[in-house]
Amino acid sequence: MQPLSQVLPPSATTTPEGHLSIGGCDVVALAGEYGTPLVIYDGGLLRDTMRRYVSAFKAHDPEAEVIYASKAFWAQALLRMAHEEGLRMDVASGGELYMALHAGFPAGKIVMHGNAKDAREIGEALEAQVGLIVVDSLDEIALLDEIAGERGRVQGVLIR
Repeated sequence: MQPLSQVLPPSATTTPEGHLSIGGCDVVALAGEYGTPLVIYDGGLLRDTMRRYVSAFKAHDPEAEVIYASKAFWAQALLRMAHEEGLRMDVASGGELYMALHAGFPAGKIVMHGNAKDAREIGEALEAQVGLIVVDSLDEIALLDEIAGERGRVQGVLIR
C-alpha cells in the first residue's frame, strides 16, 4: 500500500478540526456543500504541472506543444485551465470535441484523435475546423478525403 504522501497532493494538510484540506479547502466542508461522491483536484498543482511540462518541452524545442488527452478527465474547469496554460487538446469523440469547444478551446488547437471515428464525428471535426485529425487506417483516410472533399476543405492530418 502506498503512503498517503504519494497519493495526496503536496498541498494536503489537516485543518484545526482535524479535517483533510486540499489546496486550502476543507474537504468535509466541500462534501457538505456539494455532496458525495466528490472529485477534488488541487488547481494550483495542476497548473504548476502543466507549466512544468510546457517549459520542459519548450526548453528543448521552442516549437514543441503539449497536448492534454481530454479522455483522462474532461471537466470544463480543467479544459479551460489547460487552454489558459497553453496546451493543445486531444479529443477522441464528438462529445469530447463539444466539451473542448464549450470550454473555449480554439478549434485550431484541437486534435481529433480516436480509433473508429465515424462520418458524423469526422464531419463535426471538419465543421469545427479542428487543427488536426489523426487517421488510423486506410479506410479512415478515404472517409476523411470524401467528407472533406464534399465540403471543399483541406484538413491537416497525422497518421497513426
